Amino acid sequence: MAAVLALTAACAGSPPSPTHESADELAEFQQEISVDIDKVDIFLQKTQRGVNLSDFTLGWFTMILLNELCTQDQELFDHLHVDGMNVELYLRNAFQANPQREIAFIDAMARKTNSPIRLAARHALEMLTRIPNAADSSEIQAQARKDLAATLAKLETVLTQVADSAAPRP
Repeated sequence: MAAVLALTAACAGSPPSPTHESADELAEFQQEISVDIDKVDIFLQKTQRGVNLSDFTLGWFTMILLNELCTQDQELFDHLHVDGMNVELYLRNAFQANPQREIAFIDAMARKTNSPIRLAARHALEMLTRIPNAADSSEIQAQARKDLAATLAKLETVLTQVADSAAPRP
């Protein structure tokens, strides 16, 4: 997890403004999420083949994804950017200090509003807690990959719902 948080320093910057209102902006968001779905599918395939994905790879992806999701959800944006923090600082501070509490909080937010965007954020955070540790035994790593694959499959499903809900309506 420390490597995940170290990599995020490279992405520090101003948090995005959560306003996508035009059809063009929604189409751009949908395209971003479609690219994310493809990445999750690649991560899932590699994990199922027995590859241990790195903290760096999944951490970078999660930070980008959370920033994208925040553009469509003001409450999620507010939670991840409290006190002027950005996603990088959120992951370094609040998430690293208590990942299970943060996952539970985002999960409660998602269930309260039946929000696929918030549920995607929840699964993205959970993914960071499922990264296999190369120092562990092969059995423990195999179980971690199995858990990571299950989380990636959930993330892929909910991101598809997010993309479908962002599709411009005729």
